[in-house]
Amino acid sequence: MYTYYIMKKVTKKPQLIKVRNRVDKEVYWTFPGETRDIDGVTFIPVIKNVGIRETPLWMRKDTMEQVK
Repeated sequence: MYTYYIMKKVTKKPQLIKVRNRVDKEVYWTFPGETRDIDGVTFIPVIKNVGIRETPLWMRKDTMEQVK
């Protein structure tokens, strides 16, 4: 009994958006479209450094602004 796993080739990389926290002015990265509603407040996943094993933090969407 053998188990084979087939990896799917991904040609489209997710686009990262640079955002800044209005309170402490720190810069983070986020993925567009991913949100989570907790008790009527919208949170977005942000990461400080783009890396393989980076764990996203959930921050309030209304305190973040997009950096160009």
